[in-house]
Amino acid sequence: MIEQRRNPFQNNQLHREATEWFVKMRGDEAESHRPDFERWLARGALHRTAYNRIANLYSAGKRVDWDNLPPARPVRGAAKRLWMTGIGAAAIVGFVAWRTVAVPMLPNDSGIHSASIEATRNLGAVQYATRLGEIRTVKLQDGSTLIIDTDTLVTVDFSETIRRLRLEHGRARFEVAHEARPFIVDAGEVAVLARGTVFDIAYVNGQEVQVHLIRGAVDVMRRGGARGAEATRLNPGEGLLYDGGATPRLSPPQAEPADEWPTGMVEFRKAPLSDVIAQMNRYAVTKVRLADPTLGTIEVSGVFRIDDPEALSVNLAQLLGLEIQRASGEIILTRRMK
Repeated sequence: MIEQRRNPFQNNQLHREATEWFVKMRGDEAESHRPDFERWLARGALHRTAYNRIANLYSAGKRVDWDNLPPARPVRGAAKRLWMTGIGAAAIVGFVAWRTVAVPMLPNDSGIHSASIEATRNLGAVQYATRLGEIRTVKLQDGSTLIIDTDTLVTVDFSETIRRLRLEHGRARFEVAHEARPFIVDAGEVAVLARGTVFDIAYVNGQEVQVHLIRGAVDVMRRGGARGAEATRLNPGEGLLYDGGATPRLSPPQAEPADEWPTGMVEFRKAPLSDVIAQMNRYAVTKVRLADPTLGTIEVSGVFRIDDPEALSVNLAQLLGLEIQRASGEIILTRRMK
C-alpha cells in the first residue's frame, strides 16, 4: 500500500510542482534553478507532461480576451467544466504575472551579443520534451519544423520581432521557415543564427555543443562574449564543436548526407563499438554494457536502427560474433565462449 504522504499525485502535488517550476523558469534567475529543474523533469514522463500542460494552459490563457468574451451558452453538464477551465487559466496567468512582476529578480544577460540582435522576452514561451526512446516532430507557429530527439527539452519563445529557441538538453533538428524575423537557437554557451535553413544542434552532456549544418547557412558564436565578436559561418555539411576550449573545432564538409536520426536510422563508418553503445543507450531504458571494455575498440560499419536497442544489440552480437547476457536489468555484450 502506497503511503499518501509519499504519493506525488496526492492533493494535486504534481500539478503544484509543475506550476512552481513554470514560474521559476520564467524568471530572470532561471539559470540558477536549471540543474534542479532538469532533475525534476528527469523523474519521468509524467513530470514532463504535467509541465507541458501548465505551459500550454498559460499560453492559451494569454490569448484569451477576458474583457470581451461572448455571452456564455453552456450545454447541460458542461457548464461546470467550462467554468473551471476558465478559472484555472486565469489563475495561472495571474499567478505567473504576479511572481514575474511583483517578486524582485536579479538581472541576467544571457543574450547573443550582436549589434543587430537583441534578446527579447515573451511570456508566451512553450516547452517541448521527449521521453527516452521518443523522436517527436513539432510544427511551430511560423511554419518551421522542430524534430526533437530522445530525452530532449526545447523552449520556444517567439515575439513580434524575433524567433528565439533554447535547447535545454538533448538534440534537435531545426527546419527554418523563411521570414523577416531572425531565428536564433541558444544551447549552452553557443548561439546559432539562421534564416531558411536546416541544421542540427546536440547538447547532451552539459558542456559540449555540436552544430551541424545540413542545408543553407548559419552563423555560430559564443553567447556572453564581447559585443561585435566574430561569428563562424558554416557551409552545408560542416560541423562545429564547442567543448569548453578557447576556440571551437571545425569539421570539414561531408561528402555524404547527414545521418537520418529523425527516422531512427544512423550510419556508422568504422566507429568504435563503445561509441555505438553510447548512442544506443541514449534511447534505451534497459542499458547495454560491454562485459570487457577492450571490446569497445572493435570497429562497426553499417546503417542501424538506433531507437530499438534490443534489436540493435542482437544485430551487433551476430555481426561481431558476440553473445548476449541479461542480468540486473541490463543487456551485456560479451565474447562468445569457445
